[in-house]
Amino acid sequence: MSHAKWLWILFCVLPIWVTQALAGSGNNTQPTGELFESLSLTIYQNGALFYHEKDFSLKKGQNMLKFSGICPELLPGSIFVEAGNSSKIVSYSYELKPVSTRALLRAFQGKTVFLKAKEKCCVQKAKREAKLVSFSGNKALVQTQTGLFETDISRIVFPAIPKGFSNKPQLSIGLWSFTAAKKPLGILYLSGRLNWNGEYTGMLSTDEKHIDVQAFSYIKNNSDMLIQNAKVKLVAGEVNLHTRRNFPVARAFEAKAMAAPAAPIGPEREEFFEYHIYKYPGRLSLFPRQTKHVLLFQADALPCNKKFVLRPTSSYYYRNADRSLKNLHPDIILEIKTEKGEKGPPFPAGIFRVYKRDSENSPVFVGEQRISSTASGEKIVLNLGRAFDITAKKKQLAFKRIRTGDKYSYRYDSKFEIVIHNSKDIPVSITIKESIPGDWNITKENFPHERETAHLVSWKVKVPPRGKEVLRYSVRVWD
Repeated sequence: MSHAKWLWILFCVLPIWVTQALAGSGNNTQPTGELFESLSLTIYQNGALFYHEKDFSLKKGQNMLKFSGICPELLPGSIFVEAGNSSKIVSYSYELKPVSTRALLRAFQGKTVFLKAKEKCCVQKAKREAKLVSFSGNKALVQTQTGLFETDISRIVFPAIPKGFSNKPQLSIGLWSFTAAKKPLGILYLSGRLNWNGEYTGMLSTDEKHIDVQAFSYIKNNSDMLIQNAKVKLVAGEVNLHTRRNFPVARAFEAKAMAAPAAPIGPEREEFFEYHIYKYPGRLSLFPRQTKHVLLFQADALPCNKKFVLRPTSSYYYRNADRSLKNLHPDIILEIKTEKGEKGPPFPAGIFRVYKRDSENSPVFVGEQRISSTASGEKIVLNLGRAFDITAKKKQLAFKRIRTGDKYSYRYDSKFEIVIHNSKDIPVSITIKESIPGDWNITKENFPHERETAHLVSWKVKVPPRGKEVLRYSVRVWD
């Protein structure tokens, strides 16, 4: 074997041999590398669950394990350590001492530092020893052989980084092992700095009867952690992540995560507990502060229906109104019918954007809305904007207040008119909604109404092309 190959083998094997030698020495502190050997990441829509696994050589008795490579923004109270039946967790502590000017000033207060010279020309006096007495703001009080004086903190040079300071967090775990053995150790914890949302893009058909949908998971790593080669699962649903510290549920998630099969297109979906889990094949890497879109599913030719809805406006049911409301535009509502059963995927909460191709076959953005989590088989209702060519005008035609019994009880009779103008070349159907307070009753109308809730009433009015239609109704309200 050549000399170069022997050097290469020695270079690869020596770090492992040194680690094992330290593990067997009298010092029971186990050093670890910058990264764990295995990372599983369960991302919720309001946080994330980290699960690290690594094998350790433990001595019988007390062991002190020090871990780096964990998320700096973890919730310390959420840590759970899986050590098996032959070991017992005694204690754990979380430390993060980032290196900063303020931290170094606090660490070296009362100790020796160096001062840079004010003039660059004074090379022989590039820096000199001084004792840091105190500091405030951008000024520090230092003592040298010539006396005590104030200087700018930018002149202070620190001799070294104190022990224990690092920009990376460290988790120290006190572990009692009943036997000397090499065994796996699992650590899980929560962080609120990772989350995901659904993002949907839909292409509306020419006749506006169907829509093709591409669903993506929008994963956001708002932490300072570099995530490499993590096994990723996404949980859809509203989980009380930051208030619950009960980890048997989290452990059940991880028990299923180890056997996640690969899916040909997108992740595999599984119903678990009261949520949905999306298991991605392969592994995922995320840089600090990085966002990434990963395909969730595709749904083609979903039935949809476009509607025009004139929302409730300021109505005067308890007093006389001298003015009318003009240039009201109805909302453009797109209702999408999702598939039922196994074929129909649920739609996790997120932004739904809709496009449609114009006469030149170019895609045009027609609106978006955030949707809440929608189960399969339910309708997705999107408010895409307001119709340009449909306008409405509303006014109060009559008002009367009538005492009904005692001096504090009244009845209010009102008559309203809503005129709908359609400038389009096709007829349109408008749903007019009104919010009526108190106890009420429609006494007269030229279109039938529907009582949707205790205080919401609606009418469906068809308006001819390039024409108008008028809704008139009288209402009686009791206070």
